Amino acid sequence: MSALLYPVVRKTACIGICIALLASSKPHHAHELRPGYLEIKAQDDTSYQVLWKQPTRNFRVLDLVPTFPEDCAASELITSISVTNFAINQFQLSCQSTLEGREVGIVGLSRTLTDVYLRVELPTHKFSTLLRPEQPSVKVASTSSIPTFSYLWVGVEHLLLGFDHILFLLCLMYAVRRFGHLIRAVTAFTVAHSITLILSVLGWINMPQAPVEVVIAISILFFAYTAVRETHNPQSWHRSWLVIFGFGLIHGAGFATAISDTGLPQDDLVPALLLFNVGIEIAQISLIVIILVLIRLSMRLIQLMPIWLKELPLSISGGVAVYFICSRTWGIFLPGL
Repeated sequence: MSALLYPVVRKTACIGICIALLASSKPHHAHELRPGYLEIKAQDDTSYQVLWKQPTRNFRVLDLVPTFPEDCAASELITSISVTNFAINQFQLSCQSTLEGREVGIVGLSRTLTDVYLRVELPTHKFSTLLRPEQPSVKVASTSSIPTFSYLWVGVEHLLLGFDHILFLLCLMYAVRRFGHLIRAVTAFTVAHSITLILSVLGWINMPQAPVEVVIAISILFFAYTAVRETHNPQSWHRSWLVIFGFGLIHGAGFATAISDTGLPQDDLVPALLLFNVGIEIAQISLIVIILVLIRLSMRLIQLMPIWLKELPLSISGGVAVYFICSRTWGIFLPGL
């Protein structure tokens, strides 16, 4: 290892160890990014078949309960834990009158960062919407609807709350210094993750979530190290888009878990997929533009900074990536611990 790289690698390792110790000293509360899914199918005007899928973490079921009008009675729950980390509940719902025009919601949703897709199939029409923590209930409309803008916002939110994806973009911007090269790099990344996102959601490929998350963490560490190497020994590696494209394919599989695991019906899946992907791109481009503007406004101050301070975000990103790699790999072999 070169003498120039050793101090940075040492700092990265120290930061990674500190973060790991800090994280292990108190409960880990990650963002609950996988949405839930509540499907209500009418069998007649007053009887309904209900499917309730809520995300779990380390096999722990979130305290979320569907609520219906007071005159509705539910049969005994049939519960199972799926291999995609969802608790699945199925039951019959009997009401004294139709659900049309009446309120349906999720108790406990306001205490989480989880969204819930709601789909109600009535004899005359289908109603769909997105329940959010700030709006955990809704009245079932008397006309058909598809929550198009809600899906767009879910894509934006998924990238902005996806800490590992943000770190990847930050390290990529460090590694690819020229604006023209950065545009091509981001384009390659966008095309790649769009491909696997579409293929995964449509069910044409199936990539397990846990190993995908490990590789995403590895991609952060790779670009953090590469950016440091570029600072001390410039290379032309970034002209080979295969590396960026390859990691983009993996990130796309990670994006897909936010929407595919809910089991949305096909007629809602296509608009959800397209708008979710557009939302990711809006958030990604906005984030890059904001960072570039801040860099431009702070250029004089940045030029006065010592090299270690300029590379501090890379050291922190590398340390966080090391922690992610260790914790996610641990989770594969010893889940639930």
